[in-house]
Amino acid sequence: MRFAYHAAMCIPDFYPPLAIAEEEAGFDTFTLPDSICYPEESDSQYPYNGTGDREFLDGVPFLEPFSIIPAMGAVTTRLRFTTSIDSMKICPAPSRAVPILIGGHPDAALHRAARVADGFIHAGGTSEALETTAKQIDQYRAEYEREHEPFEYQSMGAEDSRSLEDKIGALRWFPDDFIGKTR
Repeated sequence: MRFAYHAAMCIPDFYPPLAIAEEEAGFDTFTLPDSICYPEESDSQYPYNGTGDREFLDGVPFLEPFSIIPAMGAVTTRLRFTTSIDSMKICPAPSRAVPILIGGHPDAALHRAARVADGFIHAGGTSEALETTAKQIDQYRAEYEREHEPFEYQSMGAEDSRSLEDKIGALRWFPDDFIGKTR
């Protein structure tokens, strides 16, 4: 089983220390935000948190994700880096299938991820909720006889605050409290 951390929009200087902490915590992949811009005003609610607001964007500059990956690669040794960008032309073409990750918190989404996906994206919940969700998905994967296939969990760390110390602290629970229970 592989584990990815999705660093939702944060201060650019946070990315290299977060990559170090993520690698030390046992994650396999660091996923960067794919949003390089947002409208200043919108009538629609943001769908990935309980309040529907975008206050996490206040004062945070938007980065082109491929500009920060080299800085994170320079301070880590084994992490994979990716973005949430759905499609792009890559040359040369990938030698294996691109994994399909499914998100969503309703039970139907958990079943769908267990039945057809290569992984699950956990956005907008706590670390404890991720643990509960992973257990449920693993149970469904067993029911669909897919428990021996590779599967990746990606966490967006919704409970993280704005401080780098709190973000790193949220990563540190991961090796003992989550990976050890699921691998």
